[in-house]
Amino acid sequence: MRILVTGKTGQLGKSIQEVVASSAQNYLGYSFTFIGRDEIDFSDNISISEYFERNSFDVIINCAAYTQVDKAEGQQELANQINHLAVGQLAYIAQQSNAKLIHISTDYVFDGNTTNPYIELDVPNPINIYAKTKLLGEQVVQNTMSSNALIIRSAWLYSQYGNNFVDTMLKLAQDKDELKIVSDQIGTPTYATDLATIILHIINNKDFTRNFATTTYHYSSMGQCSWYEFSKEIFSICKIKLNIIPITTDEYPTLAKRALYTVLNKDKITTKFNITIPTWQSSLKECLVNTNSISLSVIIVNYKSWTVLQQCLDSFKQFPPKLNFEIIIIDNDSKDGKFDDFAKFNPTAKFIKNSGNNGFSNGCNLGADNAKGEYLLFLNPDVILTDKLAIDSMFEFAKNNTEVGIVSCRTIDPKGRPEREISFFNPWLTIGWIRSIYKLINKSKIQARFLENKSLWYPDWVAGSVILIQTQFFNQIGKWEQDNYWMYYEDVDLCRKVKHHNKTIALLRDVELQHAHGGSSRRNPKTTAITRSEVVTSSHVSVQAHTQGLNRIALHSTLIINTLISWLFRVLFTLPIFWKTAFKANLLTFIAIIYYYFNAPIRKTWKSKRLKNN
Repeated sequence: MRILVTGKTGQLGKSIQEVVASSAQNYLGYSFTFIGRDEIDFSDNISISEYFERNSFDVIINCAAYTQVDKAEGQQELANQINHLAVGQLAYIAQQSNAKLIHISTDYVFDGNTTNPYIELDVPNPINIYAKTKLLGEQVVQNTMSSNALIIRSAWLYSQYGNNFVDTMLKLAQDKDELKIVSDQIGTPTYATDLATIILHIINNKDFTRNFATTTYHYSSMGQCSWYEFSKEIFSICKIKLNIIPITTDEYPTLAKRALYTVLNKDKITTKFNITIPTWQSSLKECLVNTNSISLSVIIVNYKSWTVLQQCLDSFKQFPPKLNFEIIIIDNDSKDGKFDDFAKFNPTAKFIKNSGNNGFSNGCNLGADNAKGEYLLFLNPDVILTDKLAIDSMFEFAKNNTEVGIVSCRTIDPKGRPEREISFFNPWLTIGWIRSIYKLINKSKIQARFLENKSLWYPDWVAGSVILIQTQFFNQIGKWEQDNYWMYYEDVDLCRKVKHHNKTIALLRDVELQHAHGGSSRRNPKTTAITRSEVVTSSHVSVQAHTQGLNRIALHSTLIINTLISWLFRVLFTLPIFWKTAFKANLLTFIAIIYYYFNAPIRKTWKSKRLKNN
């Protein structure tokens, strides 16, 4: 079943994405597509038509809406276009293509002149522009589709996403000691996750697969409250002490008139689908638990890189992300006696000591095993935040683009020079002169794929210095490959796994972090030689894993010849300054590479001798 969900950046759209992602086993036979303004502009009928000329679906869940109640008073045409005319177009498309439509409406279609919960058969009487356009949307669905459409009216929607009453109250509480909240408007809050769950439950119902008469249902949490009572419960659950003063609607004038009573009766939906609806208090508590839960776990693997690591942690203090996050430091057994003091000096981070210097992948996986975040951000210790919105921007992009498996960003060196952003899986292109020839021959093709003026690129792979990935998906694809790679090329392998699971790699070029590339591995000539030789080692491991037959033999041979010649040239080039660190580092690297090539046939493996259990 092909299911389209509009309004992917809104509260309900995001919540449906979240429920689907967290219960993927329940929707194995379904193919979900989530779209937002980038895919369809609901203020433009041509945009809608063009999208459906290219795409078809079995079910359309319309979560898109113009929801700014007060602004609608001055933007009647825009509100009418999105809430009425665009909905009519969706209904017509669904009717013509034999698709089913679920359209979300609102309790605001009622005037509030009652003290009894509204049932679906009660006559609507909207009292503001927003409500009128929403009612017109309902009516156009009913007039266009006599069958196979559901209209679900909800109320007072809130979630851990976007702007809503709960979010507003929590933000106001940060710098206010007293709040005045309306106490004579009565309704029932609705947790967007609850509504998303019910919508998916309906789709899963066997009756939904058959033809049915178009009908309307009401859904919100059980019980009722005023905005004043709602706010008191929010602060009570969060243990926030605040003086809340109840006021009347007349004391809080707004552009759009508000109904005083819009509680919805849910008997019809509970009977039809045999569901139990939670109380608004229990759902609010669940939402606040999720709101206060950790959204992102930042994982940093360290080995004797305390100076640059401290700079990294200091940058998080200077530019803290807005989302809830934790920092996990995995120390790969530095054995320099600095671990305990460093951990005490940085109490906000979680420190874990690895059993040995088991490699970057092993350290990353250990960090992920101890992470609580919904998403994981793997950072090198020599990465520094330079923008307070960088992490939030990457996180929001990942949340809103579920077809993307890994999100990275532009990295610049301390002098402001961008690092390599164009990358390819083809292992032949790891050799510098071959890559240069390839780029020259395919210049126009590459320029067409990687337009310089574009803020978003989709390379084959991104460097492991900055990788953001959903935790559940990370575990699904098998984590970092720690059995084959000690250091380097594990990022290429991880991106290959992502591609294998039909997701893309995104690089946000308008988001920047500073990366002192290799800054954590330039402490002395010996350390430099180890890391450089490991690049060679891992390149052969990658060739062995991803090539076969004559191609594998040819590539191994070319790598050996190219590596030996290039590093011999580096040694000879720096010989006149033999007393300098550069010469010592080049010589030790050359010796390490010769030793590796000599021992690989003896050990019968291309893998690093430093790998755990190798």
